[in-house]
Amino acid sequence: MPRTIDLRNKSAEQPTLSPVKAGPVLTMPARTENKSSFPREFFWEAPLFYHNSQKKYFAFTVIAGLFAGAGAMIFFHKNTLTVVFMIMSALVLILYTNKKSEMSQISINELGISIDNQPYSYKELKSFWIEYALGDIKELSLESKKWYLPYIKISIENQNPMELRAMLSNFLPEKEHEVSLIDLFAQKLGM
Repeated sequence: MPRTIDLRNKSAEQPTLSPVKAGPVLTMPARTENKSSFPREFFWEAPLFYHNSQKKYFAFTVIAGLFAGAGAMIFFHKNTLTVVFMIMSALVLILYTNKKSEMSQISINELGISIDNQPYSYKELKSFWIEYALGDIKELSLESKKWYLPYIKISIENQNPMELRAMLSNFLPEKEHEVSLIDLFAQKLGM
């Protein structure tokens, strides 16, 4: 049974060490991190948003509802500010529902993240979260330090989420990002 040494009580009997004969010194090689466990750079192409033609009808229903609401508002309440807001909202929805998604080039490396040559250094970002459900949403969410650009959503397509997580966790903290009401609304409209 090993003997416990009380380091607080100095008056206790201290064990004596017997001298050891000098022999060959064994040295362990310095531990090197296996940096090949994840790629140094990820590069892929993905659309910034998914254009869903089936949900286009739902979007046009919302647009028709906005125009009808604007007409009713001007006729019954004569509130021009609300009418202008509703018409502008309908026009923005028309522009976004007719917009086709383009392929973007995404690059993640040790310096930062780049989307179509728009760099985001790790100093500009607070945290990341990977939302991955088989057959459903597969995206990387980045929280920006800029107040006007809170979340940057990137589709990860066929990338391995575990390798992405292993690389990004070296540079950013991982924190779950809440899905906002605007994101849910955009997904329902197919934008």
